[in-house]
Amino acid sequence: MPQTQTSSTSPLVTVVIPAYNAAAYIETTIYSVMGQSHGNLEIVVANDGSTDDTAAVVTRLAKKDPRIRLLQQPNAGLAAARNLGIQAASGEYIANIDADDIWCRHNIERQLSAIQNAPFDAKVAYAWSLGIDETNRLNGRFLMSIFEGHVFPALVYKFFVSNASSSLIHRTCFETFGSYGTRYYQEGAQGCEDWDLHLRFAKHYQFAVAPSFLIGYRQTTHNMSSHDAMMARSYQITMENAQRQCPGLSNKVFRWSFANFALYLALNSSQTGNFRASWKWLLKALTKDPWMTIMRHDFHIILIRSLLDFLIQGCTQRIPGHKISYALLKKKFSLKQTGNITSVILRHIHIYHRLPAQRWERRRIEKLLAGKWHS
Repeated sequence: MPQTQTSSTSPLVTVVIPAYNAAAYIETTIYSVMGQSHGNLEIVVANDGSTDDTAAVVTRLAKKDPRIRLLQQPNAGLAAARNLGIQAASGEYIANIDADDIWCRHNIERQLSAIQNAPFDAKVAYAWSLGIDETNRLNGRFLMSIFEGHVFPALVYKFFVSNASSSLIHRTCFETFGSYGTRYYQEGAQGCEDWDLHLRFAKHYQFAVAPSFLIGYRQTTHNMSSHDAMMARSYQITMENAQRQCPGLSNKVFRWSFANFALYLALNSSQTGNFRASWKWLLKALTKDPWMTIMRHDFHIILIRSLLDFLIQGCTQRIPGHKISYALLKKKFSLKQTGNITSVILRHIHIYHRLPAQRWERRRIEKLLAGKWHS
């Protein structure tokens, strides 16, 4: 394991890892935390009633590294597990990481630097993420934004922090405005707890960005939301909370936000082969923000996939006992990426930022950050 840097003056960071039946990936996750260049850490694993070997894996690793603690609770959901870890935290800063994600070695160090060197009083920092698959390989997807300062209106429009594993938060935020909402789990509406949490903090505190790809965000067909109704309800609760926090924010922003989220659900549905759901969410996006939706490259990708799926199913519907779709064929016959995947991603980023929809979206968010679009 790489040597880490620890000093008496460096702030203690508590890393909270909620885990439910995470034995397949949690060892890799914990090793990525243990190897952080910022060594003044405590690592709290909150086991949410796992029925696999999660606890045994963590116990074995804790014998190697005294910074690791295992907490146990009956299964109560992801938010409750995170809250259990946060309540036990001793650190000045708290960082969550999901039990199947990984961090680059300098993640905590660079996010701390972003907070400490920001030209304003930042309490939250976030970094950029790259998608990884079941084998820890890059899958070509990337999540990056550059928005800083008072970001609340922009964060209503889009969860640009992107995932729970990408932010570092000063403990003052939790002490003042609470932890993760357990209402989502109780109502069977999980998915947007992280968005809700960051919105509460963004209403009162400023955000900084560490502009580097430091998080490996695992995206598999299994963990993509196939329960779009659950995700939609989760989004609804989050936006209701946001409207109560900022009643003066224009309804136009919430319409844009809904369209953006509906397109996200449409893309997820298409990637799991559920094109009926994809079309449903595409139509909802079109009704709320038609021009931006049509401009988005995701919209056209889903249309092409839907057409291919229609043609494939039409040609193979007479084969008894077989369900064939574009998603299944893509998984079966997909070719491995040739060449340097990093250079491919960089090329995609270069193209992505020049797309008309992305330029239009940046202008929208710049207006929101400037305090415009209020009722």
